[in-house]
Amino acid sequence: MVEILVLDFPPANALNIPALRSLYRRIKKVERTPGIRVVHLQSGNPYLFSSGLDLSGLLHTGRWHTVLHIYQAERLVYHIVRAIRRSKKLYVAELNGGVIGSAASIALACDFRIGNQDCWFWLPDPKYGGLLADGGLLLLRDSVGLENARKLCLSMDRLQAGDALANGMLHRLVDRDALSDTVHFFASELSSRSVVSLYQTKRILNRPVRLRFPYGSLARVLCSKEMIRRLRDACRHTMDDACEIERKNTKKE
Repeated sequence: MVEILVLDFPPANALNIPALRSLYRRIKKVERTPGIRVVHLQSGNPYLFSSGLDLSGLLHTGRWHTVLHIYQAERLVYHIVRAIRRSKKLYVAELNGGVIGSAASIALACDFRIGNQDCWFWLPDPKYGGLLADGGLLLLRDSVGLENARKLCLSMDRLQAGDALANGMLHRLVDRDALSDTVHFFASELSSRSVVSLYQTKRILNRPVRLRFPYGSLARVLCSKEMIRRLRDACRHTMDDACEIERKNTKKE
């Protein structure tokens, strides 16, 4: 059986702490359901997979409250990533529009990633002084190689769909209108195969990536004054960016 798991946190699927807790609970529920063999992860927003961590929601008046909330969010993403990687089920991510920051970590944890021409990846942590401490950096390095991972993470270049397919971040690129049907058909095919064989194969393939939460590195970043300053600057632009995305989407409709 295929279970469809929808990211539905309007308007941009921003990952705040309640959203991450909800997603983690849903994944744990899926893991406890023996009949489910494949999980089809998709966005409820037709133009965007996820804008990543909800920066404005994590920013608080007190510095240490901000640090604590960011730590909690990173830790929750780490648990989600680890649960997907260790799962006996297969996860297939349907990717449309932007896949940003920690949303990319969750997508990279999935066994397969299928996107359309509108799909793009962006890891903007250096812009606001953050750190992708949720396992995403190691998964990225494992997927695209050290040099490509370095370029994406340090230069903050946006990776468009064609390049994502070429370097391994996407496993398949399909037409915009065919995306959901293609992913669902592929997930159904996977669900008909040997459960034991698929899991043991996945388990062996995932051995090289040992996910460990980098407490020390994250603490150094969160305790820096620069992080707070950059985070505030980034939040000032968040609303403008969200309004621009909404304006473009309205025009498309």
